[in-house]
Amino acid sequence: DNIMVGSVYYSGSVSNKNINEDSHLCTNNEYLKIIAVADGLGSYTYPQIASSETIGYICNNRNQIIDDEDSIPSLFEAIRDNLSNIAEQEYSNAPADKLLGTTLILGLETKDKIVFAYIGNGAILHINPTFLEFNDKDDPWFITNLLNPHTIPQNGKEAMYKLLSNDTGVDATPTIISVSKNKVQGDIFIICTDGIFSQDQIDLFRHQSIGLLYKYDSNVLNLVAMLKHYIAEGAITEEQLKNNVDEFLQNHKHTFNDDATLAVLVTSNFIENYKPDKQHENS
Repeated sequence: DNIMVGSVYYSGSVSNKNINEDSHLCTNNEYLKIIAVADGLGSYTYPQIASSETIGYICNNRNQIIDDEDSIPSLFEAIRDNLSNIAEQEYSNAPADKLLGTTLILGLETKDKIVFAYIGNGAILHINPTFLEFNDKDDPWFITNLLNPHTIPQNGKEAMYKLLSNDTGVDATPTIISVSKNKVQGDIFIICTDGIFSQDQIDLFRHQSIGLLYKYDSNVLNLVAMLKHYIAEGAITEEQLKNNVDEFLQNHKHTFNDDATLAVLVTSNFIENYKPDKQHENS
């Protein structure tokens, strides 16, 4: 079966700054649908160049990308080497230290699975389709974040120990996760930069008798509310997904304290299972 038929995807970004340092992509080749988000690191001199060149490399080489997990680290190394070449050719007069730096989350959809590869932070959110059955958007149990950030605490902040940069000595080996598709209910996946959510930036509270607590991020809960609205509108189409994602980003722009970028993928099994006529049959 042609995996290009059925699923829908879209990516978008918004920023409150003069320059948006994030980049994103939704594309495909003959065998895969490809989503990606990259967060240029503000502690580097040219973060927006790092993220855009990273996404550009994926786009320009998309026909060579396959879901073979053994080949994905080579892709990340090639992206790092490309950043190194750009630094040498375009910024040879600038100090090489802290020149180009970015995170990257990559998602590859095949017929039977989604393969994610990431370096840095951000989130890979797997939404359980049963979220549609709950009216209370503040119940987050149906959301699973698959991304464990490549950060460590340092001077009260998070410091990244894995990233993509022009420094070929920095570890660019991604973490790779393969998720089999839910053939019964379907799946929704969201990848995003830390401007929307990252596990290393959650608010923690210490309660005297209960212990350590954290408040589930309002951006994620608002994302779920957006998805409910999108699906409730009836036909699950790429155009409608685009409209809803863009509306979500604009409506919540004032709440983001960083560039906010995401890509959403809704599998064909989900779309088939939650067609309006299908829901009428099941009611």
